[in-house]
Amino acid sequence: MNAAFQYHTETMAGIEIQKPFPKKLHALIQMYLLILLKSTLPQEYRVLPELNVICSGDRIVPDLTVYAGAAAHARGAKFEDGDLVDAPLLAVEIASPGQAFSDLLSKCERLVNAGTPMTWIILPEKRQGWTFSASGLAQATDKLRACSIEISLAEMWDQMDKEN
Repeated sequence: MNAAFQYHTETMAGIEIQKPFPKKLHALIQMYLLILLKSTLPQEYRVLPELNVICSGDRIVPDLTVYAGAAAHARGAKFEDGDLVDAPLLAVEIASPGQAFSDLLSKCERLVNAGTPMTWIILPEKRQGWTFSASGLAQATDKLRACSIEISLAEMWDQMDKEN
């Protein structure tokens, strides 16, 4: 592999940070959630992977971002130069090998401080799901919840095992 190759980068507190390379479990969970969220949410909401989100001067790139399309309200979410500048409704961070929980939490804190009501942190190797909002950090025991969305952790892990 070319050592000069740069994967997607984020900017936090003025520092450019390279996102870790995702591996198979990360990709399986991302695909599973993308399909499930797309089929569960009302059609006026959009779910996109790896979308730049501008918040308080930072450029965060959640693994999945849910935002309101034009049908959800008069103008839909606001974009500038292809980057989302409105707070998403939900952002999902999925750990890649070697990625620290504290790094994921820091990204979620920045998103919540910028107005995102709920974020999820998923640790595929540990089979853990967490929620972070203005109310704080909580480990999910059986389901990940946001608004009217409920994702069964057991079903997600089962699907991951089937695909792995």
